[in-house]
Amino acid sequence: STSTSTSTSTSTSKPSYFTEGPLPSLPLPPVLTSTTPGTWAYDTMSRRIDSEILQRTLDENEIEFNTPEFAVAKSKFEGLRSELQSAGATKLRYLTPYTNGKETREFEEWTEILAPYLEGEVDTWLTAPWMMAEFYVYRRLLEALGYFDDGNGSNPATIGYDPFLHQKTAGLVSSVAMAAPILTQMTPYLTKGT
Repeated sequence: STSTSTSTSTSTSKPSYFTEGPLPSLPLPPVLTSTTPGTWAYDTMSRRIDSEILQRTLDENEIEFNTPEFAVAKSKFEGLRSELQSAGATKLRYLTPYTNGKETREFEEWTEILAPYLEGEVDTWLTAPWMMAEFYVYRRLLEALGYFDDGNGSNPATIGYDPFLHQKTAGLVSSVAMAAPILTQMTPYLTKGT
């Protein structure tokens, strides 16, 4: 069973990304939220994001996160995890402005995306659309690190720091071992005609 309730937001204005380009000829299905226990969306937002994904992120970045340079980032990371541990009661919020005061187009787009769920009755991690909430988790993780913030109050050690680099590297290394047998079989085809 999948929850199909819509957002509790009362805002009817749609951000520009909803109105640019061709629209589908069929009506869109109702928005999936994470309010129904037993659904993938509910499990993802109420348990899996924190206890599996963010815990693995913490484990894989333990050395960096336990240095003085990452103390503020780790504190914000733990704050995000705390929000997710009470996802049904925690209201969403806008992203924190950069310390340099120069919000990028990406930052402005997130403001547009979040507006319908933060104006009027504010959505929680569970009542907001599931896909948006999951993407928002990753954006908030980058915010916690100060990934994009190069202002006066920023931390050079965390600007551009990729908390998933360990996972990406492991995936790349393992893919080479998995691809080797296939590449060996292709060798005769690659040398033909030369």
